[in-house]
Amino acid sequence: MVFKGEGSSLHLCNEISMLGFRKILLVTDNFLAESGLLNEMQASLRAAAVEYIVYDGVLPNPDFDAVIEGGRAYGNSGCDAIVSVGGGSVLDAAKMMALLHDNRLSLDKFEGVSKSKKPAVPHFAVPTTAGTGAEITPVAVISDPATHRKVLITDGKMCPDYIALDPVIMQGLPPSITAATGIDALTHAVEAYVSRGATEKTDREARLAVKLIFRYLLRA
Repeated sequence: MVFKGEGSSLHLCNEISMLGFRKILLVTDNFLAESGLLNEMQASLRAAAVEYIVYDGVLPNPDFDAVIEGGRAYGNSGCDAIVSVGGGSVLDAAKMMALLHDNRLSLDKFEGVSKSKKPAVPHFAVPTTAGTGAEITPVAVISDPATHRKVLITDGKMCPDYIALDPVIMQGLPPSITAATGIDALTHAVEAYVSRGATEKTDREARLAVKLIFRYLLRA
């Protein structure tokens, strides 16, 4: 389920309460945790009587250690759902935390396609950038600190259950991040357009994305 528009992240918080969740792990990064951008969401959760634990240890190019640490925080705190707020790194890490909880495998065993047996725990995602599309993809890229290799994990069970696309949160980011992730989105659109697997539908979407980015990125 996708919530769109200004304030949609707050509607998502209400949905969490309506679904009966009472304690969530809020996964983010240190910048977002200290920026004040999460204040309204946190206030909305408190107003809805939903307790939250913040895990802000996700770094760019997240590694196994962050996923394991966040997963441990989820289990030890008695959480019943995950809310991720951040860019692609945060969302990828949170997707793997959600998948790892009931699938007792070491993270390197998830490499490849559909290695999990059990579903992920409930996951609500709020992307803060436009570049990755990580909120809708069944893919996560996690670095193995032992081998310094990026591990590609593909599993349909890791897709978040609920998403909020809230421009208010995106507007609070530094201009440099908006610019860089906007160009990332442009790159994805161009890649889709020139892909050998392109279809008439994906070509339409890619052309529209390019047009919108050229029209609005500088303004954003």
